[in-house]
Amino acid sequence: MLVAFEQFKAKDLRAVVLRSAVSEKVWSAGHDVRELPKADTDPLPYNDPLEQLLRAVKAFLVHVLARMARVLGRLP
Repeated sequence: MLVAFEQFKAKDLRAVVLRSAVSEKVWSAGHDVRELPKADTDPLPYNDPLEQLLRAVKAFLVHVLARMARVLGRLP
């Protein structure tokens, strides 16, 4: 995905929509905040692939959206 974001920079885009592959049955679009570490602790090392992707999305100068086909659960 990082390679894709680099390629997107060369195009005149107004937005990017992230989605799972068509053949995939499961895709996580969230996180259980109870799994995050305590305050003042970095949950991801700087070179962690997820951290790199989050930085790429944050630095991207157009809207980045996540498309979810369905939600398989409910909030309490």
